Amino acid sequence: MACRLYTSSRHARIPDQHRACHCPVPAEPLAASSSLRKNLRTPTGGGQMYPQRAFQVEGCLERMSGHDQGQFYADDNDDAARSLKFAAEAGDPLAMTNLGNLRTRQLRLDEDDPDGAVGWWKRAAEAGHSSAMFNLGLLRFAQGRLDEDDPDGAVGWWKRAAGAGHSSAMLKLGNLRQEQARIGDDDPDGAVSWWRRAADAGGTAAMFNLGVLRTEQERVGEDDPDGALRWFTAAAHAGDREAMTNLGILLQEQGCVGEDGRNGPADWWKRAADAGDPAAMGCLGLLREQQGRVDPRDPDGALHWYRQAADAGDTHAMTRLEALRSQ
Repeated sequence: MACRLYTSSRHARIPDQHRACHCPVPAEPLAASSSLRKNLRTPTGGGQMYPQRAFQVEGCLERMSGHDQGQFYADDNDDAARSLKFAAEAGDPLAMTNLGNLRTRQLRLDEDDPDGAVGWWKRAAEAGHSSAMFNLGLLRFAQGRLDEDDPDGAVGWWKRAAGAGHSSAMLKLGNLRQEQARIGDDDPDGAVSWWRRAADAGGTAAMFNLGVLRTEQERVGEDDPDGALRWFTAAAHAGDREAMTNLGILLQEQGCVGEDGRNGPADWWKRAADAGDPAAMGCLGLLREQQGRVDPRDPDGALHWYRQAADAGDTHAMTRLEALRSQ
């Protein structure tokens, strides 16, 4: 088992020995107005670094935006559903959006249905509701309508939503551009540009994805203001547990021990572990094993962290736990 940082283009293992160094103190959480920059995410066991978060169509309905407090309406005879339709017919854009969400769950997706999902979302969109625009983009993406020149396609609706300030639409556009290999910094309609805009609006997913992109580009230096450390730090400060794990791995890879110090590798892994991340638990287990802390009574030792990771389903931790127990 190895706690390793990996991306689609490179695998780098943490060396067995580390030189002592001063751990760079991550910046404070970056303000939404600063020039910052998630979705390629596939959690992996054994302390591996999280790659970018993969954009998937599955669960499209669950990602719909604009539903009031997540409430779901069973059918049109429900009192809440009747009130929702009354508000929508009275011109409330949020009610129109939520009624479109209800119609989607009722599988009323016919383009010609004036009381269907598309009809209500379009009415809300024309009233300026960005979540309706975003939802139309999700639907068009699921339908495979990705033509750049289609004003009623995924790109068209997401760009309208992004123009209205919808950060999730910016994120989706960035993810789409990444899939199209448009990752140049100077592309105003590319992945980096859209992720930066989403991050400027506070989107931790965009910060995370930029961190992974910069890692793939080997821009991991402490002094790079637009590098991986900067973006993972921003996402970690915003509470993203996988960013915390990746940040710890990057710091460790650079030979930074900072064992018990604030913002060192172990500190970030502990924060991620406290948030329930099994990969961080595995990293802590590996670190403690390398330090020779294998006493089963040690509350912060290798066995403790491997056991935590194994209980969370990490198969690599299960293997190491069994190996240490058999010694």
